[in-house]
Amino acid sequence: MSHIIAKAWPMRCSVRNFSDIIRTYVREDRAVHDALLRILYATTTGIYANATPAPLRVHKLMYRYFIYTPIRASELADWAEVPAHAGLLFVSIKEYISHMVALVPSLRASLVRVYPWNIFEEGVQRIAEDVRRRLYMYTGALSDIFSVLPSFSARSFRCGTSPHHWGKTTCNAISCIRGYLDTLALPRDVKVECDRLEVYHRLVAGSSLDDVTTHVMDPARDLVRLLTLDARRMSRADIVTKSKLCSPSDVLAAYEILHGLVLYSSIGINPLPAFIRDMQRTACRRAGRAQHIFICGSCKHLRAFVMGEGDGQGTQRACGHSKVRHGHW
Repeated sequence: MSHIIAKAWPMRCSVRNFSDIIRTYVREDRAVHDALLRILYATTTGIYANATPAPLRVHKLMYRYFIYTPIRASELADWAEVPAHAGLLFVSIKEYISHMVALVPSLRASLVRVYPWNIFEEGVQRIAEDVRRRLYMYTGALSDIFSVLPSFSARSFRCGTSPHHWGKTTCNAISCIRGYLDTLALPRDVKVECDRLEVYHRLVAGSSLDDVTTHVMDPARDLVRLLTLDARRMSRADIVTKSKLCSPSDVLAAYEILHGLVLYSSIGINPLPAFIRDMQRTACRRAGRAQHIFICGSCKHLRAFVMGEGDGQGTQRACGHSKVRHGHW
């Protein structure tokens, strides 16, 4: 269930294969099937604090459909194949996330401080209320009530960085460079002078940016300095023009260094309380599988995966909407 909730988390790299993963878990795990039915019931009947409650006839139908005589796992999996139905499930899980986060004030306060969480909450509630309004106003045959559901776009739920965050400006510069590199059609095995994770680990260890970039050519260092200091005042065309003045290898090196800088500015490492640390160690030993922590190259967040030594090789190299990151970039 934690995997499904992570898929609905407001980050653009989280929604990959959402429908396929939902259908797989529903067929294989009865607990997931039961939990999703109750989450759907909560949204469609409006039982949350700030939701509009359903009229009696709709409430009775949803209770029968999701609780009293619930649809079977195979039926729910087939039902979720319809894009509008998958969208309803996506909205319902997000509303559940908002509700559960609100139950922990300290957690919500941290999310509001770091992300535009308020905007995410408002967007989820607005779309969920639109879904409820359509369901509640439906006057046709109750067996066809879900035909009134609108189409959803997963991108409308993204929760990015603050508009004035330094990382956002640098990420825009990275996006420009990535677009320029794509036009060069470089081979996947192209050699890169430095790696973003190497840059990140050296910065965490206390090295300065000059120390980290001593082994790269001057044009790459100059491009990094320019984009970290003046990117906010530069247009996309200016950034591409500056990139064209450097060799492809220098642009690649600057691209990786900028990624490492954003990782360093976006991630804070804090020790957990001893009792939580011990609980996690015990859980990992009980699972009997390796616990791998990765830094997403797209959203700059730490993501945990529990898998065997040979599992999840594509996941390890995933980046954003792409299942496998090509080469080093």
